[in-house]
Amino acid sequence: MKSSWVLVSEILLGILVITSLSKLLDLKRASKQEKDPLPYKMKNLMSPTELKLFSRLVAAYPQHFIMSQVQLSQIIVPKGSDNYMGWLNKISRMSLDFVICDYESKPLCVIELDGASHLAKSSKDRDAKKDRSLAAASIRIVRINVSEIPAVSELTKLINI
Repeated sequence: MKSSWVLVSEILLGILVITSLSKLLDLKRASKQEKDPLPYKMKNLMSPTELKLFSRLVAAYPQHFIMSQVQLSQIIVPKGSDNYMGWLNKISRMSLDFVICDYESKPLCVIELDGASHLAKSSKDRDAKKDRSLAAASIRIVRINVSEIPAVSELTKLINI
């Protein structure tokens, strides 16, 4: 009969061998993944409807920067909060369709293009959260329905900055 010391040593050696083999397999898989083609393809930054509104915004506000697909956390941040990261996480995955900025990059107005997807309860909740967050930072938001994109002259009246 083997002593308990020998048995413990054999078990530890077995664990060491299994762990080493596992790490080698992980390295081999990682190396293979680095050589494999990545599963990405290009997509347009804006949909045709967003592009239509964008071109009208550029025509309506040639003296401003019109930014598209901006993360909300790029234009607002929590102020003096003990829970800075918690508040930042609440807005970190939200994006804005368009932001009109002055030439010093100060956000003047946010434009959201709302379609059928904004009718769902989850979208309405997200939109309300976005609206409240922007209002807290004193940034105006204008919502435009995709089926009613205003002409350039109407945009300047609607946005009025």
